[in-house]
Amino acid sequence: MQANMLEVKNLKKYFPVKGLGFLRAKAFIKAVDGVDFTLDAGETLGLVGESGCGKSTLARLITGLIRPTEGHIYFEGSNISDMTRSGLRRVRRDIQLVFQDPYASLNPRMTAGDIIGEPLKIHRLARDQDREDRLRELFELVGLEPRHMGRYPHQFSGGQRQRIGIARALAVSPRLIVCDEPVSALDVSAQAQIINLMLDLKQRLGLTYLFIAHHLGVIGHISDRVAVMYMGRIVEIAYRDRLFDSPMHPYTKALLSAAPADHPKQRKERSILAEEVPGPGHSEVGCRYKNRCPRAVPLCGETEPALVDLGEGHFCACHLRYEW
Repeated sequence: MQANMLEVKNLKKYFPVKGLGFLRAKAFIKAVDGVDFTLDAGETLGLVGESGCGKSTLARLITGLIRPTEGHIYFEGSNISDMTRSGLRRVRRDIQLVFQDPYASLNPRMTAGDIIGEPLKIHRLARDQDREDRLRELFELVGLEPRHMGRYPHQFSGGQRQRIGIARALAVSPRLIVCDEPVSALDVSAQAQIINLMLDLKQRLGLTYLFIAHHLGVIGHISDRVAVMYMGRIVEIAYRDRLFDSPMHPYTKALLSAAPADHPKQRKERSILAEEVPGPGHSEVGCRYKNRCPRAVPLCGETEPALVDLGEGHFCACHLRYEW
């Protein structure tokens, strides 16, 4: 199995704040602010964090939909963050994105067959009968009836629409699929079906996933490793069982304590966060979690902690990681 299919180094994406006036200094929203991680071939890396922490921006950076402000993205050794549009077009056959909302990500004026077949047309992969055969194969692969390829998106349920989105991503035979909260807009039963489908596709097709979600139960079910993101940075990353059993960052502990218990009578120690997430104009001195952390010390307000290797694939960005 090939290692380091994807490598992200010091990745940043800043969005300028408008309406500050001509003479005022330009300010930025730092959606992604120095992210580093690797993803091995055949692996599923789960990315979890609160809304607004930069997960979706990171997904769009990796798939080339937006350009980074700084940093590099390496896919199979090639730096795709500096590629031209024609170079990115070739890479997009190998990196595909499954969007969050199946209600909004499908063109309502196109049939399901046309939606799934559009990548085949764009990349000139199949025509005429070969295209029809490939469409039937893709419909069956995601659990849809080929006889329904003439239907429009509004004629499918939410789970079926997301299957169409997955089939569209699979049409060009990608090696990496970035899943941007693909089940958050679905009901519980549809969520379970889509998760099981994606696990099955991973085994059958040898896929690699970057799976973004805010639901720890979903992340724990599908992921091999888990990365925790807070305000544009990854604060902890580890193998799934190690992170769930022995979290080292206080924010990770707070997320895990907020998850429902496995049994109604089971008691969990709750970690109450002190304040809301700071806004775009927050102070950048020290740890960005310091105002919400119950264990913050003066050092946390002076220096931002680096993401340190604790051994066995466990990384944590916290000055007090050894004292928890």
